[in-house]
Amino acid sequence: MAFTKKHANVYIQDGSGSAIATMSDVGDVNISNLQENDAEAVAIRNRGSFAGFVEGDDQEVAISFSVRVDRATFTSGAAFRPLDLFRSTGDAGGNTSDNAISTGPTAYRLKYEATDGTATGSITLGQVRFTCSLDESGETAMWQVSATALEVLAVA
Repeated sequence: MAFTKKHANVYIQDGSGSAIATMSDVGDVNISNLQENDAEAVAIRNRGSFAGFVEGDDQEVAISFSVRVDRATFTSGAAFRPLDLFRSTGDAGGNTSDNAISTGPTAYRLKYEATDGTATGSITLGQVRFTCSLDESGETAMWQVSATALEVLAVA
């Protein structure tokens, strides 16, 4: 569980849906391109006049957030490090992938969950691939994390 704001959490899950990451100081979460049936709407025209829409290809969901860089090694075989998760190295090297092609790159699940104390809403994304950059322009060093999800597994 990683806290993003007072009432929201981000969970990074392996392919079985088990939470594998606990990160502190996660913030600035942005999830974009959520849409009906996760597919683009392709306009159909009849002799130049709009006739309606049909579903096209599934669309990628873009995710971004930032994580404070701990004052520790960037990689570890014995302890969780965010960079290991994003690169599938160190302690995160043996995680179960969400990728249906077992020999392909590692993919994860990401669950964003917000609550007001009585009601809870969540978005769970699958086939998530991460990239990150190191940013030391402010008072603390941050991992600027970007990700692409190919599936919207659940919205509740």
